[in-house]
This record gives sequence, C-alpha cells and structure tokens, in this order.
Amino acid sequence: MNETSSMAEVGSSCVICKEAETTAKKLVSNPHPDMIADLLNCCQMRLSLGQPEFKELADTLSVLSDEDKIKVRYHSQCRKDLTNKSKIERLKRDH
Repeated sequence: MNETSSMAEVGSSCVICKEAETTAKKLVSNPHPDMIADLLNCCQMRLSLGQPEFKELADTLSVLSDEDKIKVRYHSQCRKDLTNKSKIERLKRDH
C-alpha cells in the first residue's frame, strides 16, 4: 500500500475494520494524537505477539504525519477491541 492510498482510507472509513459509519456504528473523528499513538503501540505489540493481521494497520499509522493523524477515523468498539489491555496481557502470557 502506498502512502496516497493509505491516506485515502484514513478519512473515509474506520482505519481498523475499513467499514463505513452506520447508524449503529458511528465513527470517531478528530482523535487526540495520544489516541493514535496508543493505537499504533497496541498494533506493534500485537504484531510482536504473533498477530500478523495488524501489520497493515501498523504500517498505515506509522507513516502518517501529525496533520494526517487528526484525520484518522475509527469505530469506538474497534479501537476498544484492539487496545484491550486484558487481551494483550493474555497474549503475553500465552506467547
């Protein structure tokens, strides 16, 4: 994926699941930069614990400029599932 195509995906749908906003699943927009840093950190941690499905997301988030990071959109539940500390701790134990 090149930087241009990753930016096209960033503002139009959930950066995690790639689905658009629905009435049941609203997109969070204008996230605080710390939220994006935490999201990237969790992706990288999950990658290191044997979950390769997070590589594309980690790659996308890692190349974004600060200006582009505020354009990231995601479903709150998608972010919660990915950053869930209990799940990450369980992965660490089982790894």
